[in-house]
Amino acid sequence: MTFTAGLTLPGGYNGSAPNLGMAVLTKKTAFQVFLVCDTLAMYCSIIIIVALLWAQLGDISIILKAFYMALPFLGLALTSMSIAFMAGTYAAVSHGTYAAVSHSLEWSRRALVPMEFNGHMLSLGMSVQF
Repeated sequence: MTFTAGLTLPGGYNGSAPNLGMAVLTKKTAFQVFLVCDTLAMYCSIIIIVALLWAQLGDISIILKAFYMALPFLGLALTSMSIAFMAGTYAAVSHGTYAAVSHSLEWSRRALVPMEFNGHMLSLGMSVQF
């Protein structure tokens, strides 16, 4: 999802010179927040994938190390993706400020609610015991 969001930027691309092919919303702070958070979520996701592939080696100690390494990055990726969504929505529809903020906050609230994983509650602050 973060890869696709990085390619289809909110607001689209400029179709005229001198900024041909550049993002339309480049100068907006919300768009810059979107780019930083989307990039952070993408790299955290890559680290998670590599760690969980490493866990496929089968040794129980490697599995636990990979899981403990991946879990904080999962929390960071989910948080960053949620903030990127909120910032991208706000940047794209900021002319209707109330609607943009309320829509973004509602979806961010839903994404940041603690999750249950195998009977353990995971919060994005991540102090998880197994």
